[in-house]
Amino acid sequence: MTLVQSRIHKPTPVIFRELVRLGGAWPCLLLLGCSNTNAQATRVGVEKDSTYTRTLAAIRGNEKTSVEFRSLRVQVIDPARHSRKFIVRMLYDSETKLFYWECFELYGNYNTNSESEAQRFADVSTIYLSNDQLRRFHRTMPQPLVVSESADRYDTLGQAQDALLHFFEKNPLPDYRLEKSKAVDYLRNMPKRFLMQCMTDVNYPPRIETLKREGKHWKLTVLAQNGNTAEISLDESYNIESVNFAISPTALSQGGCSR
Repeated sequence: MTLVQSRIHKPTPVIFRELVRLGGAWPCLLLLGCSNTNAQATRVGVEKDSTYTRTLAAIRGNEKTSVEFRSLRVQVIDPARHSRKFIVRMLYDSETKLFYWECFELYGNYNTNSESEAQRFADVSTIYLSNDQLRRFHRTMPQPLVVSESADRYDTLGQAQDALLHFFEKNPLPDYRLEKSKAVDYLRNMPKRFLMQCMTDVNYPPRIETLKREGKHWKLTVLAQNGNTAEISLDESYNIESVNFAISPTALSQGGCSR
């Protein structure tokens, strides 16, 4: 892959570049497909002041560590001058050089604060690092658990960011591609009272409290908003081996109880 050499960490007001492909297809990165189209007339830019970088908590070898998180807004203008905007979110581990990214398209006047957007990403995510893959265990609606993984590597986060911008030459792009993700529906056989909650609660799936890898098995503990818990065991392909639900007798699970 030929990488764009100019730095884009501190872009001027929407930096546009002509994307030139030297033959062949771009290698695929996580979550977005490859383009075989001639992209010379497609312009891709990073919006001014949209880049936000921080560290997030992660797990390596069942021990606490951290990983770099970056979000930014990308504007794509195709040859017909149709404009589309996307939020791109990235994870990068400087020790293994592993890199993960995802995006979603912005519509209308959608506006969000970069810091709060990063915090929402962190609140629903548990990142697990190994020598060969970066894995993100996260809760979504409607799936209570999704596992996404990436084995892509780049020497720096800046290099990875430059490379992924090439994929926005393809128009139209899908909002999501989950080819390397797996949904885990551990709530399928839950007890009736497991998710009963206060009327004042927001209806979110249980959050991950603990995550460990034991040989070829994944062990998770999740906590519902009402205080109920579940112990989950997955095999190395994230297939459910067992789920043990625990109903707390003191859980606030009904009525207009404000937490």
